[in-house]
Amino acid sequence: QPSVLFIGDSITHFFGGQDLDLPLRGPKTWDEFYAPRNAANIGCGWEKTENVLWRLTHGAIENIEPKVAVVMIGTNNIDTCAVPD
Repeated sequence: QPSVLFIGDSITHFFGGQDLDLPLRGPKTWDEFYAPRNAANIGCGWEKTENVLWRLTHGAIENIEPKVAVVMIGTNNIDTCAVPD
Protein backbone atom coordinates (compact mmCIF):
# COMPACT_ATOMS: atom_id res chain seq x y z
CA GLN A 1 0.00 0.00 0.00
CA PRO A 2 1.65 3.24 -1.10
CA SER A 3 1.24 6.32 1.07
CA VAL A 4 1.98 8.65 -1.86
CA LEU A 5 0.89 7.82 -5.40
CA PHE A 6 2.25 9.57 -8.49
CA ILE A 7 -0.12 9.41 -11.48
CA GLY A 8 0.57 10.90 -14.88
CA ASP A 9 2.24 10.99 -18.25
CA SER A 10 5.88 10.64 -19.32
CA ILE A 11 7.03 13.44 -17.02
CA THR A 12 5.83 11.35 -14.07
CA HIS A 13 6.83 8.04 -15.66
CA PHE A 14 10.47 9.06 -16.10
CA PHE A 15 10.74 10.85 -12.77
CA GLY A 16 11.98 7.64 -11.22
CA GLY A 17 15.15 7.93 -13.30
CA GLN A 18 14.67 5.69 -16.32
CA ASP A 19 17.18 6.11 -19.13
CA LEU A 20 15.32 8.94 -20.84
CA ASP A 21 15.43 11.15 -17.73
CA LEU A 22 18.56 13.06 -18.67
CA PRO A 23 20.40 14.26 -16.75
CA LEU A 24 19.58 11.54 -14.25
CA ARG A 25 18.35 13.60 -11.30
CA GLY A 26 15.22 11.56 -10.71
CA PRO A 27 16.70 8.57 -8.84
CA LYS A 28 18.53 10.70 -6.28
CA THR A 29 15.47 12.86 -5.64
CA TRP A 30 13.17 9.82 -5.51
CA ASP A 31 15.45 7.92 -3.13
CA GLU A 32 15.93 10.91 -0.85
CA PHE A 33 12.42 12.34 -0.65
CA TYR A 34 9.84 9.81 -1.85
CA ALA A 35 11.08 6.29 -1.18
CA PRO A 36 11.10 6.92 2.60
CA ARG A 37 7.46 8.01 2.29
CA ASN A 38 6.42 4.73 0.68
CA ALA A 39 5.70 6.32 -2.70
CA ALA A 40 4.62 4.51 -5.86
CA ASN A 41 4.73 5.75 -9.44
CA ILE A 42 2.11 4.70 -12.00
CA GLY A 43 3.02 7.29 -14.59
CA CYS A 44 2.88 6.02 -18.15
CA GLY A 45 4.90 7.60 -20.91
CA TRP A 46 3.24 9.79 -23.53
CA GLU A 47 -0.28 9.41 -22.21
CA LYS A 48 -2.96 12.03 -22.68
CA THR A 49 -5.52 12.99 -20.06
CA GLU A 50 -8.10 10.61 -21.48
CA ASN A 51 -5.62 7.70 -21.29
CA VAL A 52 -4.86 8.35 -17.63
CA LEU A 53 -8.55 8.68 -16.82
CA TRP A 54 -9.24 5.39 -18.63
CA ARG A 55 -6.55 3.60 -16.60
CA LEU A 56 -7.93 5.02 -13.35
CA THR A 57 -11.49 3.93 -14.12
CA HIS A 58 -10.37 0.48 -15.31
CA GLY A 59 -8.48 -0.77 -12.28
CA ALA A 60 -5.10 0.98 -12.11
CA ILE A 61 -5.80 2.15 -8.56
CA GLU A 62 -8.12 -0.63 -7.47
CA ASN A 63 -7.52 -1.79 -3.90
CA ILE A 64 -5.01 0.91 -3.01
CA GLU A 65 -5.66 3.78 -0.65
CA PRO A 66 -2.79 6.28 -0.65
CA LYS A 67 -2.86 9.22 1.75
CA VAL A 68 -2.12 11.59 -1.14
CA ALA A 69 -1.98 11.45 -4.95
CA VAL A 70 0.21 13.64 -7.13
CA VAL A 71 -1.33 14.03 -10.60
CA MET A 72 0.51 15.38 -13.65
CA ILE A 73 -1.56 15.13 -16.83
CA GLY A 74 -2.49 17.36 -19.75
CA THR A 75 0.88 18.17 -21.29
CA ASN A 76 0.32 15.75 -24.17
CA ASN A 77 -3.10 17.27 -24.90
CA ILE A 78 -1.71 20.69 -25.79
CA ASP A 79 -1.34 19.99 -29.52
CA THR A 80 -4.92 18.71 -29.78
CA CYS A 81 -6.58 21.69 -28.15
CA ALA A 82 -7.98 24.25 -30.56
CA VAL A 83 -7.04 27.82 -29.76
CA PRO A 84 -9.49 30.43 -31.11
CA ASP A 85 -8.08 33.15 -33.35
